[in-house]
Amino acid sequence: MISPEALNAKLDDMLKDTKNKRLKWRLEIETSEYEPEDKKIVIKEGNKEWLMNECYTCFSCNFHGEDFVMITYEDIETYEKETRSLTMVFLPPVAMRLFDVNTLAPYCISTNAVLTSKIHTLYETLLALYKEDKNNVTIIMDPWVPNKGIEQ
Repeated sequence: MISPEALNAKLDDMLKDTKNKRLKWRLEIETSEYEPEDKKIVIKEGNKEWLMNECYTCFSCNFHGEDFVMITYEDIETYEKETRSLTMVFLPPVAMRLFDVNTLAPYCISTNAVLTSKIHTLYETLLALYKEDKNNVTIIMDPWVPNKGIEQ
């Protein structure tokens, strides 16, 4: 498994190539952000009820002849004006694009503030690049669908 420092260095190189338009990225995003509040998970702690938003982002590209896949999971919880969050980073096999923390767990890598910031910078860079020139970035965004794939 790759260390946070090694992934950070790799992302530095990827960001340089991205800014020079030498990489073609695919972003797949699934978020509960736009769901009605009554459909979101509520976490009760004492007299506080935290409203949970979840977001998965799959970053993929071909970097130096090798396929690269990184999936991030963010749990963002709010209570009135307070916010807390958890970010997890996974480097699964190339063919795995499942947005499920339990399935991705064996591919989780430890993170730190520097790596989390670098991933956020990559995300913002890709969004900006997408706005100016859609040739190097494809974005697929699905609204959150609880129990996706299960007939109800």
